[in-house]
Amino acid sequence: MSARARTGARLFTVALLAGALVGPLISTVLEDQVNAPADVVTEAPDAAAAMFAAERQGSRVAVASERTPSKEVFANPGGTMTAEYTAVPTKVRRGNTWVPINTAMAKRADGSVGPVAAIGDLSVSGGGTEAPLLRIVKDRRSFALHWSGQLPTPVMSGDKATYPDVMPGVDLVVVAQRSGYQQHLVVKTADAARNPALAKITSLSSPPDCDWRPTKPVSCGRSTRTVRWCSSPRPR
Repeated sequence: MSARARTGARLFTVALLAGALVGPLISTVLEDQVNAPADVVTEAPDAAAAMFAAERQGSRVAVASERTPSKEVFANPGGTMTAEYTAVPTKVRRGNTWVPINTAMAKRADGSVGPVAAIGDLSVSGGGTEAPLLRIVKDRRSFALHWSGQLPTPVMSGDKATYPDVMPGVDLVVVAQRSGYQQHLVVKTADAARNPALAKITSLSSPPDCDWRPTKPVSCGRSTRTVRWCSSPRPR
């Protein structure tokens, strides 16, 4: 066999070996591409789209149009639907998205403070005399509550805004809640508790679109009865 023939035979053998090695590799890659799952859909805009996606991928899909602060609806494979409810609101709409409720107080651009994300728009005074103690807007209706005199700059901690010493030895505390607020007067000493001005403070709430001030002679409405308790441990 000539040298040229031997060289051709060796090249042919190498080509066969390369083909034997590359062929299964290409086949495997193509098979993986064909069998690769599509992107899993976790949410669809309506029930029809959610049911179609759930049936196609074999896992449940949230129905965005059915979502509320305390409800989530899912389409399941097989054509059934599941609704899950929470005892309290867990999320709130912000524009076109939903975010988890977060009652931590934060300072705002206008100088007021309020919860990061809660049901309704609660705005609490950043101090001074101009703004009300608090204003809450819910369902396009509002309620404002004022405090007589100047408010100090609040100290924020978690869901609380504390106005120290609004009276001698008395702090005013506003607590942000998931869908509202609470206000407390913290009487820090026995001498402060004897202040006759404490007895003149009226706890009022109001119907929507009411702006209640201590100087107004008109009552907008009444809250539940004021509760007092002592937080100091009893002597043994």
